[in-house]
Amino acid sequence: MNYQDLKHLAKSNKVTIRDLLVMAPQNDPFYTGTDGDLIKANWFADLWRRFGYSTGVHLRRIHYQVVSQRDAKDCNGKPYENTERCWNDLNLSAKAARYLGLVPVDAFIDARNPPAHVYHSKDYKPSEPFLSIETDEWSLPSIAPSLDYSLEFPTPEPYGYLFSPEDQPYMIEIWCEKSTMNDVLLPICNRYHTNFVTGLGFLSITSVQHLLNRAQASGKPARILYISDFDPAGSFMPQQIARQIEFWLQQKNLDLDIALMPLALTRDQVIKFELPRIPIKDTDRRAANFEEKHGEGAVELDALEALYPGSLSDIVNGAISQFVDHGLRARLREAEDDAEAWVEAEWDRRTRFSQERFYQIADQVQSIAEGYRERLTAMSEELEDEIRPLRQELDQLRHDITETAFLMESSLPERPEAETDPNDGNWLFRSDRDYISQLVRYKQ
Repeated sequence: MNYQDLKHLAKSNKVTIRDLLVMAPQNDPFYTGTDGDLIKANWFADLWRRFGYSTGVHLRRIHYQVVSQRDAKDCNGKPYENTERCWNDLNLSAKAARYLGLVPVDAFIDARNPPAHVYHSKDYKPSEPFLSIETDEWSLPSIAPSLDYSLEFPTPEPYGYLFSPEDQPYMIEIWCEKSTMNDVLLPICNRYHTNFVTGLGFLSITSVQHLLNRAQASGKPARILYISDFDPAGSFMPQQIARQIEFWLQQKNLDLDIALMPLALTRDQVIKFELPRIPIKDTDRRAANFEEKHGEGAVELDALEALYPGSLSDIVNGAISQFVDHGLRARLREAEDDAEAWVEAEWDRRTRFSQERFYQIADQVQSIAEGYRERLTAMSEELEDEIRPLRQELDQLRHDITETAFLMESSLPERPEAETDPNDGNWLFRSDRDYISQLVRYKQ
């Protein structure tokens, strides 16, 4: 779905373009492609090529680089100056160039918002069950200078059943529009290995790219729980990010399972906790529409924590908990116990002859060694001559029992996988919806 598709869809269904958009036309990424967008995008792409950008690009630095050029022009051919107007035009041009694929979207740096707290390692992979056996401790006596030796028949040990929080089936992320809740949210994210993303207001295109990279690397369904103020901006932030995710999944042709839900503050929570409202600034153009839907005034997140300490923590814990298999650690421990019991019994059954012969050799070694205790130095070569055949047979036994352990490995109990049964029906955005289904959900 793109600009031309939307125009055709609107015409064929006799609806307006706005009926098919979630954001204002100038802000909705799916509607990028007007003549004005193309002018802005091509102007920025020309800057990109001229200055030789590749990665680590910061828009503010581009702004000053353009300002420093002699006779610098903006996208409309007017003088480019160190003004708010030119800075805003640069931002709009860079956004259009990214939406239209004229510059690489992953090359940009977000210096405005703090980096995400990422607890879900992209490199973590649960190990498959395997057996390990050590025979290196075997040694035969030598007369130089004592008769110390070690002969114990080895037993393989099963591995691969340790629990990690990253064994859980979902990659969960908390996104919050402000950092004033960090003292509440960071400990929860740390406990559940939940990624935590904060921003100063609306989060950037770059933040969404990082999310997609994390989701792709994890190989798991991603669930985003969005926390924002109950005000005109905060009420729209979840949709803005959802729309960005929807757009970039399409642009990059990514088949990822991602869903996003506004978690707090919601209208129901404001009513439930009887939170006090504050006036909305007269300059906020979204105020009238917000108050028509939700009543007069806005509510800050901080009010909930100040008046009802622990409530936000309860809300977040409850939301995350449904995606956590709380019994996985115990089932892994139980599987490890089963594996150990099976290995011990199966090992005794399969190596009974080897063990008998091993201990016969051990007894022979001990008998031979004792006869040489008082003649250590003089009889060193004689001892080695008598032990050499046993050493060779012991080496063969070492090889045989190691092979036996590896043959048993394929019969180890399977590693349990995480299981959850979350209530998965109330998401603002889901990546498995088609465009129209998702549009209907936004409108609802």
